[in-house]
Amino acid sequence: MREDPIGSRLEEFRLDVAALDLRPARVAAAAGYPGGHAPEPFAHMIRETLEAVAAHADVRAGFRLFPPGALTLEDRAFRLAGVGFEAGAIIGRSLRGSTAAAVFAATAGRAYDDWIRAHFDRNDLVRGFLIDAIGSEIAEAAAEWLDAQIVAGAAARGLAATNRLSPGYCGWCVAEQHKLFGFLPERFLGITLTATSMMSPLKSVSGVVGLGSAVERGDYPCRMCDLGHCYRRRAEFEE
Repeated sequence: MREDPIGSRLEEFRLDVAALDLRPARVAAAAGYPGGHAPEPFAHMIRETLEAVAAHADVRAGFRLFPPGALTLEDRAFRLAGVGFEAGAIIGRSLRGSTAAAVFAATAGRAYDDWIRAHFDRNDLVRGFLIDAIGSEIAEAAAEWLDAQIVAGAAARGLAATNRLSPGYCGWCVAEQHKLFGFLPERFLGITLTATSMMSPLKSVSGVVGLGSAVERGDYPCRMCDLGHCYRRRAEFEE
């Protein structure tokens, strides 16, 4: 844990792949199989590839926690530690009641990107696609694990937490990613941003969680959003 002059707290974690929710059904759903039911031989390929993931993933996650009073809200915008964000109406409503916040990031690591690229470079497209899909799930599962830590820490202080909210979703311009990463140390978790605000390693997730005594965590507001490729729109999966 590290402190900084504005009173926020920084925490970083390195995660074991075994600690993540990476069930074969989850991967199959991410790969486009309804209900998470993949046919053979693809189901076997999923299980086989999952067994190899630990040798290539360097899963890391972390967040900077800002105290009550650091976050102020407007209808379509918010200000965190003096920095303004034009996040749009959906994000604004989702943060309602928040006075504190956590800025977070999680990644599958740079070696994982190399693993994906190596398969596409040798034209092993099916395996490359599968490894790519698993990488997205690793980053998301790491963010879920981190979210649980944020929620538990907030609850211990008598605060509730919003859903995780990320630039690029719900009308929040991805270019504001640079502002979020301005709150984190340079190359935090090994992540850098491109000029177009994409994260490298590619299999990374970032965003903000609002915290407050009057916060209510609800379902993601998908019916109000027109982003058709959002991961929250995927069909639910089951074992």
